[in-house]
Parts: sequence; C-alpha cells; structure tokens
Amino acid sequence: MSSGIDIEMEPWLDTFSGDLRYSMNRFQGDGLEDTFELQFAGGYIDSSHVKAYAVNTTTQVKRDIEFTFVDAFNITVTSAVVTADEVLVVYRDTPKSTPLVNFTDGAIYNEANMDKVVTQAVFATAEMVDTAGEAVDAAVTAAETAAAAIIAADASADAAAASALAAAASASAASDSADDATSNGAAQVALAAAQVTLAEGFADNAAASAVAADASADAAALSEAGAAAAAAGAVATHESAYNHAAFLVAADIPAKIAAAASKVTPVDADMLAVVDSADANSLKKLTWANLKATLKTYFDTLYTTLATVIATASTWSAPQRGTLTAQTSLTVNMNTSNKFKITPSAGGALTFSNITSGQGGTIIFVNGSNYAITAAATTKVTSTFLATISATGTYTVSYESDGTNVFCSCTGAQA
Repeated sequence: MSSGIDIEMEPWLDTFSGDLRYSMNRFQGDGLEDTFELQFAGGYIDSSHVKAYAVNTTTQVKRDIEFTFVDAFNITVTSAVVTADEVLVVYRDTPKSTPLVNFTDGAIYNEANMDKVVTQAVFATAEMVDTAGEAVDAAVTAAETAAAAIIAADASADAAAASALAAAASASAASDSADDATSNGAAQVALAAAQVTLAEGFADNAAASAVAADASADAAALSEAGAAAAAAGAVATHESAYNHAAFLVAADIPAKIAAAASKVTPVDADMLAVVDSADANSLKKLTWANLKATLKTYFDTLYTTLATVIATASTWSAPQRGTLTAQTSLTVNMNTSNKFKITPSAGGALTFSNITSGQGGTIIFVNGSNYAITAAATTKVTSTFLATISATGTYTVSYESDGTNVFCSCTGAQA
C-alpha cells in the first residue's frame, strides 16, 4: 500500500476479495440487520464519498439509504431497514470533475498531497471500471433473459402448430360425422314418407269401403240382412285401416319425445297429452295448472293441510328442542335459531338482525371479564339490564320481538 494512504485503510486492502467490486459492497437484506462492515479496495479518501442505496430484487426499484459511521470500517443504516427482498449496495464515489489538491506555483510539494492526488486518480479509475462491469453484467443478464424468451416463444409456437393440426383433424372428423348424419336423416325422411303413403292407401281403401257400404245400404231396400252385413263389413274395414294408420303415425312418437329438449321446471301454461276415458278414449290436453289443482284436491282428502295444522292447538308427545348456537359475536341473527350462547371477547352493542314479529328466545350470556355491554337502537332493555350483564358472570337473557324492536330481560348472575 502507498505510504500516502492512511494507516487505517490497510485492513481494507488486506480483506479485499476478488468476488467484490473495487468500490462496491453488496449485502442481502433480512429486515433486521442494520450494521454492515465495508470492504472497499483501498478504503476511501473522505467519508462523504461513501454512499448507499437499496434495490428491490423483483421490481428493480431503487431507494437512497441514509447511514452513519460507527467507525472507519462499519456503518449503521438510519433510514428504513433493508428488507428481505432488497439488496443494500454501498459504493465509493470519489470526485471526478475536480482534483482534491490544487497545486500553485511556489507551493511546497509534500508526500500527503501527492498521495492524495494519486489516490484520487486510482479510486476514480477503479470506480469507472466497476461501473463498466455493472453495465456488462446487466447486458449479459438481459441477453440471457432474451434467449430464454426466444426458447419459450419457440416452444409456444410448436405447441400452437400441434394444436392447429389437432383442430384440423377434429374438423375433418366432424365433417365426416355430419355427412353420416345427413345420410341417416335422408333415410329417416324416406321411411316416414313411405309410412305416410301406406297410411294414405289404407285411408283410400277405407273410403272405397264406405262407398261400397253406401251402395249396399241402397240395395238394402230389397234385402235388409244383406245391407246390414255389408255395412258391418265396411265399418270393420274402416276401423282396421284407421287403427293401422294410427299405429304407423304413433310409431315415431317415442323417438320424438326422446329427442325433444328437456324442461326442468314446468309452468302453469305447459300442457300434457291425455286419453279421455270418459269420451271414447279421445286425445285431450291437460294444463299443468289443472293437474296441480286436481292433485291438491285429491291429496287434501288424505292429509291434514298446513292451514289446519297452524289453526289447531297441538299436544306434544315428545320433547321439542331448539339448536343452541354458540358464538362470541354480540349480533343475534334471528334466522339462525332462537337459542343462543354468547361468550363475548370484548365489549360492544347487543344487536338483533333479521328481526321477525312474534319470535322469541333465550340467550345464555357469559361475560368473562367485565366487558362493557351497550344496546342497539332496536334492542329495548330496562335501566338496570346493561349494568347487570356488563359485570363478570353468567346470565339468562329472554327476548321477544314485535317485528321492529326486540324486548329483552335478564336474570341476575347465575354463576
């Protein structure tokens, strides 16, 4: 070390590591540590030349750090502590625009001033080398990031190409399925047309038979028995043709029902098909509303209606139990239960929600530590109620509601 360097700087040169910059030290933050040991190559000329900042390793956001010197080798951070996601960078910034020593003609040159001039030059050069090294490191990191992005983009492109090929194959298969469906549909249409033609033929035969029956009826003036037989034959033929035609038409009904869209919840205007046994088994329609009304009338003859149950006094043959809801909250939800056990963890207002007219219930109220209890505007209590349940103890609170307010009373301490 040059003799112009203060003797206190020698340990810094001795402890310098090749893993560190000449003029920069980095420390990983942990949210706790605030004192850090400096190891600049050659130390520093003046403490004002030592500066620091913290950088977030995720967002790369920097913030200046304020500190004080404990001694020549250690600093203590006085601004916000360096967090676990930050790195503290302490660096030397020797003045580079002007010399620290200004020599004049006739002045005495001494070792201290000469060493300071040389040290300033060496430090400034080292700091510029460190700055260049930081820039190179950043460029390498950026290049590596770009290369990784290119590799990922290539992989995504390959995946997209594979997906496109799969989509094309699926489209081809769908086209083949559509062709098959079209062929099957055409066959079904042809079969239906043949069935209709056959039904029409039977109907034509029935019509012809009816004409023959009319002619036979005309001839019945001479032979009543012959006319009756002819008419009976014509009717039988007509019924046979009608039944067969009806069978052919109805044969497709199950398939149509199976293929129809589903409706989960019927409405009153929806209709069902029925056979009217009181009208020669003719086809009729029945609305959902009429079906419900008919079923209600029928079931009312089998079971007691809700209105009757409500209006009738009941005698219980077994114990009737409510569910006990345990909670720490001072808000009683009347939709939850009518039996509560409240053990508050702090003071507050006794409040009822979902207030329902005619509903009453009880609360086992356990005040474990003289918690101060108040009452909400809709919670109506006596003048001594709040003072009573604000004292440590266990109480039974009874309540009744008129739909707007809840009226409460309580026992004395029971435990």
